[in-house]
Amino acid sequence: MTKIDPLRRGINIKDYDWFKIGDTSYDGEGIVIIRGKINTRKRQPYLDPILYIGVDSYKVYKTTNASDTVVYIYKKNDDGKLYLSYHNHYTRRFQDLTEEHQKTLKTTNAQIKLSKRNEVIVLGIETDKKKIDVSFTDVYRMKMEEIKVKYNAEFWDNFNLPPPTEYYKKVLKN
Repeated sequence: MTKIDPLRRGINIKDYDWFKIGDTSYDGEGIVIIRGKINTRKRQPYLDPILYIGVDSYKVYKTTNASDTVVYIYKKNDDGKLYLSYHNHYTRRFQDLTEEHQKTLKTTNAQIKLSKRNEVIVLGIETDKKKIDVSFTDVYRMKMEEIKVKYNAEFWDNFNLPPPTEYYKKVLKN
C-alpha cells in the first residue's frame, strides 16, 4: 500500500507536464484538481497521477491515477493534520502457469487472468506513543493480505455496508 502511494514514493514534478482538470471544495477550502502527464519515458497513461490540492493550504486531500485503480483519500484530524482515511487498489494481470498448475486447473492455457482488490478504511487514529507498538517493523515489507488482523466482533456487529454495486451483484451470481 505504501509502495504505490505517489506521496510516499515521491513525485518528481519536473518529470510531468501538469494540467488543471477541474476544481471543487472540501471542508470550506477550494480544491484544484491537477493531472500529471509523464514526459520522460514511454507513457503509460493509466499511471498518470491526479492530485486534489487545497488552494489555501497546499495540502493534498486525494490522490488517484488516471484509470482510477488506485485511490488515497486524506482527512484532517482534530489538530488539522492530514491522515490517510481511505485507500482502494484494484489490479488485473496475467500470471504464467506451470505444467503442474495447468493439470490442477484442468486447462491448456499458458496464462491465467488474476485480479486483486484491496480496500482500507481507517476507523481511528492512535497518537499516544505509549500505546503504539513500534517493534513490529516487518509490516512495511509485507503484502497487505499477509498482515494478520484479529477478528473484532464488535466492529462487524455495527458495520453498515453501502448499497450493493453492480460488481458485487455480479460476484454473487457467480
